[in-house]
Amino acid sequence: MKKFKVQKVEVIRAEGLTNLCGHKKEFGSVSEANSWLLSQTNTLPKDGGYDKHDFTITFEDGETYDGCLDCKHHSCEHSDLDVRKHVVDHLQIYGNLLKPVWMDDETCSRFQDDNKKQGYEKDCREFLKQYEI
Repeated sequence: MKKFKVQKVEVIRAEGLTNLCGHKKEFGSVSEANSWLLSQTNTLPKDGGYDKHDFTITFEDGETYDGCLDCKHHSCEHSDLDVRKHVVDHLQIYGNLLKPVWMDDETCSRFQDDNKKQGYEKDCREFLKQYEI
C-alpha cells in the first residue's frame, strides 16, 4: 500500500515571548519544521515549564493531523522538538502499540481497553498504515 506523504507542516507558537507568538510558519516537510523548532531553542524554557506550539500536518490527499507540542530547550529531557516523534508516539500509544512510560501496568491495561472500545486503536493503526510522517 502506498503511503500518503506530507505536503506541508504549519507551526504556530502559542506561548512564550509575545513577539514570537501567533505567527504561522509553513514548511514543506517535517524535517524543515523540526529544524526551525530547534533554531528556537534559546527562546524556550530551560529550567521548568514549556511553550506550546500548535501544528497542522497536511498530507497529499488533503487529510490533516492537528497537534500541540510542549517545547523546551533542546538540552532538556523530552524537549518535544521533533514533530514526527511526537505524532508517531501519540498514534502508537493510542493505537496500543506503545506503553506510556508514565503508566503502571494496571492503568495501562484500562487505558488500552478504553482505546479499543472508543475505536482509537483501530483509527490510529490505520493512520500509521496510510500516512508517511
